Amino acid sequence: ISDLKKEIILKKGTLHFDFTASALALKCVEKEIAKILPSYANTHSDSSLNSFKTQQIYEQARKDIKTSLDLSDEFALIACGSGSSSAIKKFQELLGIYIPPLIKEKYFDKVDKNTLPLVIVGPYEHHSNELSFREGLCECIRIPLDKKGNIDFE
Repeated sequence: ISDLKKEIILKKGTLHFDFTASALALKCVEKEIAKILPSYANTHSDSSLNSFKTQQIYEQARKDIKTSLDLSDEFALIACGSGSSSAIKKFQELLGIYIPPLIKEKYFDKVDKNTLPLVIVGPYEHHSNELSFREGLCECIRIPLDKKGNIDFE
């Protein structure tokens, strides 16, 4: 951990307490990004050498992630590109829970509320996760903390 702390990019004397929402940049990560940026291109294109290089880097990163998590080919790795909030939205789309706000506004009153899936969120859930479930096509229940600060299962 001390090695990682040395890599954090932060103005001296500044205290950062919001690691749940957004971690600070690391010098080692930014250095790798700086290497890629000069030839970075769209991974969905096959019309240039740069897009081919970027696609190779992307595929290698996917393999490395699956290897580090010890995932077999049975598991899908779905890149979302915008952090955990984007990943949660994609997960909700796959479950059929996320619906665009305008559609929900227009048709939600026609849904049988007794058939909605139940989503239980804990007291430490990130706000963007909880809000998106509350706005989704599901029933969302928050488990509170008890008087001792533990999850209240009662």
